[in-house]
Amino acid sequence: NQAGGAFGSAMALSEGQLLVGAPGDDSGTGSATLFEVDGDSFTQAQVLRPVGSSGGFGSAVSISGKVAVVGAPGEDAIYVFQSAAGEFAQIGKITGPAGSGFGSAVAVSGTRAGVGAPEAMSGTGAASYRLSDDDLVFQADFE
Repeated sequence: NQAGGAFGSAMALSEGQLLVGAPGDDSGTGSATLFEVDGDSFTQAQVLRPVGSSGGFGSAVSISGKVAVVGAPGEDAIYVFQSAAGEFAQIGKITGPAGSGFGSAVAVSGTRAGVGAPEAMSGTGAASYRLSDDDLVFQADFE
């Protein structure tokens, strides 16, 4: 039961998978629930929880195939999960500048991920990353 956890604050649908964020779940640490979509039915497959999160995890979510990215803008971070043998496991955490809102928006397609940081003071409100050898590699800032 996700009542009170802000379940549904963020959602992403891709290739038969639905990822739903709940940034208020687990006493405010947050979670993201993965559902498998089969026709008209949705079956809960896994609940993603961060290792080392201090809050807001699940405020933004994106999924593409075997990669899921979950934003935690309260700690200016994103968490990267990769599926192996049908289970997603956290493979990385990337933090942005303090107070930037890094992780407020996330998008992933294949091996590329975009991250929003709308409060960044440098004028750089977004960044792009590439998944490489189970990690994200910084590519570019956008203003």
